[in-house]
Amino acid sequence: MQDSNERPTSRRSVLRSGALLPAVGVWWGDTGGRASTSQEREDEQTLAAGLDTNFDLQSELQFERAPDPSRGSGNRGRVLRATSDGVATPDYAVTLVVTTDEDLALSDLVEADDEEGFAYDYLAGEDETGPVPDEAWLVLRSTKENREGLNPVLRTEVDDEAADGWRTRTVGPEIVGTVPEEGSGQEWKAFDRTALTVERIGTDIVERFGADASVLAAGIGRGTPSTEPTVADAYFDAFVLDGEERTLEATRKRRGEGAGSRGR
Repeated sequence: MQDSNERPTSRRSVLRSGALLPAVGVWWGDTGGRASTSQEREDEQTLAAGLDTNFDLQSELQFERAPDPSRGSGNRGRVLRATSDGVATPDYAVTLVVTTDEDLALSDLVEADDEEGFAYDYLAGEDETGPVPDEAWLVLRSTKENREGLNPVLRTEVDDEAADGWRTRTVGPEIVGTVPEEGSGQEWKAFDRTALTVERIGTDIVERFGADASVLAAGIGRGTPSTEPTVADAYFDAFVLDGEERTLEATRKRRGEGAGSRGR
């Protein structure tokens, strides 16, 4: 969801993106249950959706399980792939781990070692033409005044060397505004599910929502609904949250694969 640093994302561009978050399914009630809107894959621990953001009746960008495209002794077997099957599209796909039962606070993701709080590996494939690793997502419940309720936030990162081999994005430091030197320097954005807008909210979301803000979900997204269409061909693996490697669900399965299988 690459966004120019010079202009805000407007209501029109978000409406064009198909009301992103409601379509994803991160639409809990104030008490925080499971998602109630439609998505392609859902269970007690995961949410995943491929979204038709240009209303052409096709969700051309999906997450699927695929072989690691890298070569050599470090091959990882089957990993998660964001793909648009060679088609340039503004569509979007997102996959989240639900953490409502874990008593997980935003500070837990910051205070852990960099790659134990919130991190994941990524690799750009041969056909990729867009931003990689693209978005990190968090869904927060804050107790700060004027921030109560659900607060879905996302931050884009772009790595021009993503095709050179597996690399790690450590999101924990990004939560308090520390980004890699080669990073894009973009701010966090908040999704307003009532107004259907995306608003830049600065680089430090602990300052905005509080260290004790509850983390209800975390995950990754890939797509460009408010900019030029891109071909998606990106790979993800080793998604770690609060010191534990988690399985991010695919939005679709290839024949013969079990849900959530890593194939290792």
